[in-house]
Amino acid sequence: MKNTIKKKTSSAFAAITVILFLCIPIISFSNNEEYRWGISKEETIKRHLPSGNYTSFSPAAKPEYDNKILSFILAINSDIKDKITILRSEGTPQRDYLLIRDKLYSVMENYGVIPASDFEKVISKLSSEYKTPNIQKDKNTVTYSFYGTDTKVLVLSYEKQKLVDCRVYHYASKLFRILISE
Repeated sequence: MKNTIKKKTSSAFAAITVILFLCIPIISFSNNEEYRWGISKEETIKRHLPSGNYTSFSPAAKPEYDNKILSFILAINSDIKDKITILRSEGTPQRDYLLIRDKLYSVMENYGVIPASDFEKVISKLSSEYKTPNIQKDKNTVTYSFYGTDTKVLVLSYEKQKLVDCRVYHYASKLFRILISE
């Protein structure tokens, strides 16, 4: 009787271990987080950068910095350039948290150049959260737009020799209304 219970427990443990082992790549790849827009710099660091492994810079200090949402923001109001801070976390994907007046308004995930199968996983994960995207194709560029209640997501992808250069921008749905009213 004891051997039967031991075998069942051992089998159940083995099954759980296999399931967890198979799910780990999915879990680690599915890094989409729920963002709370307008939270303070301290809260952003606490929620999204607790390990302290990040760098901080201003776009004014790095004129070569490329971020489409930042470009849109500055097109609306270039006077706030000195009030913008980027908190960059290293890893895969690299994340840039864009803060205006020390409040979070956008997050860019830079996946870099990845295999098409990994890119499909990114789109699949976003589709499961935000439903079917609007898709716009232009030569080697494909743009996916997702719409949530509080968040909009823009995925810019560029085909490069059977690989995909991918950036994902999460931003507050009311970002431009907020910027205009401030």
